[in-house]
Amino acid sequence: MSRITKLSAVLMAFYGFFGIALQNAFAHETRIVGPYKFVIGFRNEPSFIDEPNAVDITVSRASDGKPIDRSAGDIVDLQVEVQLRDAEAFDSGIRLRSP
Repeated sequence: MSRITKLSAVLMAFYGFFGIALQNAFAHETRIVGPYKFVIGFRNEPSFIDEPNAVDITVSRASDGKPIDRSAGDIVDLQVEVQLRDAEAFDSGIRLRSP
């Protein structure tokens, strides 16, 4: 196999692996709420009906980007409700709510 063919195969494998990882990362939504930055999405993106999944949440300080650290005295009290809405708009009707 020529060097160019080998290099092309390695680059395609690299892009295939990291391209999928980057695609998943873009499906998460980032929001700043007060002093905190939330990155929220589903663990398995895209999500499919009848396939197990979970909510994936990362919380960090908006000021310096450092993660929340309970051992340093940060208090974590978080509840999650998953909703299926009629549309993407914030004020759209809710079709289904998690229990």
